[in-house]
Amino acid sequence: YRDSSDVDDSVFESPATVVESPVQLSAEEGEAVLSVKSIQDYHDHVVKEDEKITILRFSAPWCRVCKATSLAYEGMAKKLKESHSSRVKFLSVDIDGKEGTNQLKESLNIKSVPMGLIYHPSVGAVGQVKLGRANLGELKKRLYRFLDDDERLDDVLEGLLVQN
Repeated sequence: YRDSSDVDDSVFESPATVVESPVQLSAEEGEAVLSVKSIQDYHDHVVKEDEKITILRFSAPWCRVCKATSLAYEGMAKKLKESHSSRVKFLSVDIDGKEGTNQLKESLNIKSVPMGLIYHPSVGAVGQVKLGRANLGELKKRLYRFLDDDERLDDVLEGLLVQN
């Protein structure tokens, strides 16, 4: 598992001390990917998650690779949600210059986009994965291996995680 010493612990604090705005998720009920717009959203949908593997994708409107892989990420999320909705959740953070998302990006040590963070409910952050076209397909295959075959998540993701 990834050493979390480079992650700013303030994102794990009580949300009342970190963020003043209410939760503002933009996904409709039933959508495959929820949009995280604040540290409060992150806290509510990642830190507090105690049952599901969570994939959190960071992207930017100016990033060509982000735009090119957006539909593939949403498609992967939709397929996995259909077959494993009780075990996996997909979120997206748009690094758009807004204070909340930029603070989250910096706190979680996201250095480039598109980047994914993978969280396990019992161990927290497992690691970062580049989410370019080639890695999305590989991540999907490996998530199915984890979800269908009950392999250990760190074994399934070996070689795919970004080394900091």
